[in-house]
Amino acid sequence: MPPSLTTSDTIETPIATATLDVGGMKCAGCVAAVERQLAKTPGVTSASVNLVTEIAVVKYIPATVEPKNLAEKLTAVGFPTQLRIPASESLSDRTSTLAQRNSSERQQLVLAAILLFFSLIGHLDRLVAHPLPIISDMSFHWGLATLALCLPGRAILRDGWRSLWHGIPNMNTLIGLGTGSAYLTSCLALLFPQLGWECFFDEPVMLLGFILLGRTLEARARSRASAALEALIALQPPVARLIGQPGISDTSEIQIPAAQVRVGEWVRVLPGEKIPVDGTVVAGQSAIDESMLTGESLPVTKLVGDAVAAGTIPLSGAIALQATHTGPDTALARIITSVEEAQVRKAPIQQLADRVAGHFVYGVMVMALLVFLFWNFIGTKLYPQVLETVPTAIAHSMAAPSPLLLSLKLAIAVLVVACPCALGLATPTAILVGTGIGAERGLLIKGGDILETVHRLNVIVFDKTGTLTAGHPSLTDSISCADFSADHLLQLAATVESGTTHPLASAITAAAAKQGLPLLSAENFFTEAGLGISATVEGKVVLLGNQEWLERHGLSLPEALQVKVQAFAEAGKTAVCVAIASEIAGILALEDQLRPDARETVARLQELGLSPILLTGDRAAAAQAIAHQVGITQVFAQVRPEEKVAIIKSLQVGEFLPPVPDVPGKIVAMVGDGINDAPALAQADIGISLQGATAVAVETAGIVLTRDRLSDLVSAIQLSRATFNKIRQNLFWALGYNVLAIPVAAGILLPRFGILLSPAMAGALMAFSSVSVVTNSLLLRCQFSANP
Repeated sequence: MPPSLTTSDTIETPIATATLDVGGMKCAGCVAAVERQLAKTPGVTSASVNLVTEIAVVKYIPATVEPKNLAEKLTAVGFPTQLRIPASESLSDRTSTLAQRNSSERQQLVLAAILLFFSLIGHLDRLVAHPLPIISDMSFHWGLATLALCLPGRAILRDGWRSLWHGIPNMNTLIGLGTGSAYLTSCLALLFPQLGWECFFDEPVMLLGFILLGRTLEARARSRASAALEALIALQPPVARLIGQPGISDTSEIQIPAAQVRVGEWVRVLPGEKIPVDGTVVAGQSAIDESMLTGESLPVTKLVGDAVAAGTIPLSGAIALQATHTGPDTALARIITSVEEAQVRKAPIQQLADRVAGHFVYGVMVMALLVFLFWNFIGTKLYPQVLETVPTAIAHSMAAPSPLLLSLKLAIAVLVVACPCALGLATPTAILVGTGIGAERGLLIKGGDILETVHRLNVIVFDKTGTLTAGHPSLTDSISCADFSADHLLQLAATVESGTTHPLASAITAAAAKQGLPLLSAENFFTEAGLGISATVEGKVVLLGNQEWLERHGLSLPEALQVKVQAFAEAGKTAVCVAIASEIAGILALEDQLRPDARETVARLQELGLSPILLTGDRAAAAQAIAHQVGITQVFAQVRPEEKVAIIKSLQVGEFLPPVPDVPGKIVAMVGDGINDAPALAQADIGISLQGATAVAVETAGIVLTRDRLSDLVSAIQLSRATFNKIRQNLFWALGYNVLAIPVAAGILLPRFGILLSPAMAGALMAFSSVSVVTNSLLLRCQFSANP
């Protein structure tokens, strides 16, 4: 089975990344144990493990260690592990696994119900005046407890013992110690009645029942948390209709696995079928449902020449398309990979929980031992009344339980009530739900660390072109000098701009094509980001760019053209200066329309307490015109890419900014879409890129907005904040629960109030704590259900 590897080569030490599917993890202690096992392996540089998705992402040195060896090592210590199959190749495996998991959950639920039913009858039998036949026989309870431990409890006991043997005790260790102690003590009481001990076989039975019930409910809640990702994965169709020519009526089609389609091949898609690959429509037209991929509810009409994405669905007609991206390279597969990676990346706040969980089980076992010793040798002598006030349901048939049995029950309750599961689920379930909601709405949030940073965000920096503006400028004015015609000026400009992909370049080449002006022969293209471009056209050097670009080459605009450039800038237009063979040829003016939701977006960000700033390489007058329209007061104009990085750094230390009350430090987000924005996106605490952004911008950004809506920026920030709040709530509950529950289980309320937790009730509380954490995370979906 091939590993999922992404290699990043450096000069000194190549580092690779492997993704592992890790089984057998039950709690945060397991997560910490797996991470320790991986981290101490020579050649492993870092490891991150997610309890909910059961995935480990490992960075390692290929020359030192192999991923398969890591999988074998984890399997040997009780965590069955295998290298992960890429999402685009594992749909059938995931479907099969999901079916098996559902069947297992149903069986576990039935077993839990049976155990709880018989243990409840056993408890009630002790309270009625006339004992029930068979049920009142202690041999029946011994048999039930024995079957419970040997059948549904066998896996728990085995895993708990194996984990303890390998020095990595987990939740099953605590449960195994608790149920095993109760069972063995009851067996001694049954075999040697002269001891005067009570038999409490019902306790381990009820305890196992609550554990199985809690884990079933937890598993179902976790499945709901990952439903969005499963829905994305289900969008990948298993087969494709390959055709021999670009037409929708070709009868020579053959069905092959979608993952085997090659770039350049033609595929036919019928109405209602899922598109198997990214491609360009070559025949037919149809309204395409893109809702699951982009969050857009309305179908989008696609004609010949339009791009379509894998996973989307034609509704109104058959189409034929030519594949442009297949398998793991499709937009859908990249989104799935991005979401999976995001769900593994932890929020820094989780590090506290991980440190606690790493030593949690050892601490609980020590506390249980201390509780036993205290009550057996000291507590029952200090508070002799506790032996008389123990509730009947706890003391069963004994008139007064012995100090030994009371101490043992309290110790067992401490073992069982403690819950590292809730600590382990607190962060990953919230991230799972939050990133899933984001994926449904076209918001890719790349991990828990991003969520936590967004929570502290107070400054947001915008690029102008393609961010606040639509990114599709059009040519509005052309002013040529005496020796050059307007057509020749445009033809020269289009020829040079054909060597770059900047939005202004696309507008100029489109204008030339519209007027039927062919491109000339050119070579030696050179681009200076933020300034301009040069090329040799028919033996003459042609320069295109801003005024500074020409001045760097020793050229200056005539005063009349400088006036025009200033006028264009004040009108919000961008002037492109053209020079050929060291002679000024003229200027072109282009205008980019403001995004329709730009002003509203800026206003809503300000309502959220964020300070918006405009950072652009355009002239000051043009930048100020756009800033005035959207309501931004702080502007940095005529800024080159490396200067953008310097300004972001300055903003992060508080320069150029008014003080922000009650906010420690300056956390800066950068919103951009171009190659020249990538350094600033990387420098910012959070990089945010938009639909249609360059690949480097998307890779650099921590949040990617896949829909053509700037307003989604507000939704991404609100979702990030809400998700992080859920993480904090979950951790507060998980830590608070253990802080309160363990002392109660240890008997702190027993001397004064006579309140005692039985092992079974402790198990019920433990199960409830885990389920409550997952359920609280699922409430995110209710919170955002009304905001598509």
